Amino acid sequence: MNIFSPSSYRKALTEIDRLLKKQANFTACKALKCLVLLKLERHEDARTLANELDTLASTTTRTAPAGDASNVDENALTFFSQYYKDLRQFDKVVCLYEAATKREPTSEEFLCSLFMAYVRTKDYKNQMLTAQKLYKLTRKIPYYNWAVISVLLQIDENSNQLKQTLYIPMALKMLTKEFFDESQQQTKPYGEMECLLYLYTLELKEDFSNALKFLEKHLDALTKSPSNESMLPAYFSHDKLLIYNYKAGNFEITYRLAKQFLNEDNYLWNWYEVLFDTFFKFDQTKQEEFIKDLHEFISSKTFSRSRYRRVISDSQRKRCDSLRRQKY
Repeated sequence: MNIFSPSSYRKALTEIDRLLKKQANFTACKALKCLVLLKLERHEDARTLANELDTLASTTTRTAPAGDASNVDENALTFFSQYYKDLRQFDKVVCLYEAATKREPTSEEFLCSLFMAYVRTKDYKNQMLTAQKLYKLTRKIPYYNWAVISVLLQIDENSNQLKQTLYIPMALKMLTKEFFDESQQQTKPYGEMECLLYLYTLELKEDFSNALKFLEKHLDALTKSPSNESMLPAYFSHDKLLIYNYKAGNFEITYRLAKQFLNEDNYLWNWYEVLFDTFFKFDQTKQEEFIKDLHEFISSKTFSRSRYRRVISDSQRKRCDSLRRQKY
């Protein structure tokens, strides 16, 4: 029976009351009753029971032996936290799991739930601290990534100074120390997610020269996953090479890479945009030098005029035509 089906709430309440007559201190069952009362829109009854459960859940020490039904265990917290989520009282969920982690400081499940509660309230600093506790407890790399992401989420768009002087350097230092410090004799294993996180942080820093170096060095880790479970598109490395070279000011390299990649795949129109954008970044002398090459390259591609107009503006097209006439 699906007790959370709307047509089953009353029947579920009957079953819960029957169980509570046998086990009056069954906390998880009380939490489930609280949630069902809310679904039945019996708000006063639900609130009264929630107040009772709040008192139990707020204790920071275990009041009964492990396994006792009167304890506020994982099941009880799951039901009770859902009650507060449905009411959109996410700060209450934080309080529930803060108390739970004090009762059981080594519980990975409670710490994970506390982290997610902080996510809902956008408490990025406590997110980071909780993720660090999880990593210290389990040594699972995803938790370390959570900590780094939590640092980056603290970036305030209105405070560029803190972004460049505090949060980005902190994130880079955390990633370098844990995974990419070449001075260490033995570095920890890293994979696609760690590389992507490092690249993203360099992008935030607008350090595209170092992003390019890092990409070229760690391309295999990003595109050749041993388990073949990479979520990256096949053209990821091409896109990033074009973007980083372009933003680093390597326009001639970008131009030649765009041509190379378009010869491999003629239908990725954003690469045509890169090709033309790069051409118009050249100075007058370079444009005159490359106009014949560009014209011959575009002429060799078969696509409709309407598609051509998508990747080059009227002003750019006129400029190309003018340069070509001057050249010849």
